Amino acid sequence: MRFALNIKVKLTAQTSYYSNHYNSIVFLFNSYTITMIF
Repeated sequence: MRFALNIKVKLTAQTSYYSNHYNSIVFLFNSYTITMIF
């Protein structure tokens, strides 16, 4: 959890391109996790 938060802080401090890329990865990961649960 701490590692993930550090990554989010780093990417937020960078350009919006990297922030959007990170958000896309998180969205896909969350969708994959939900699929695995069900």
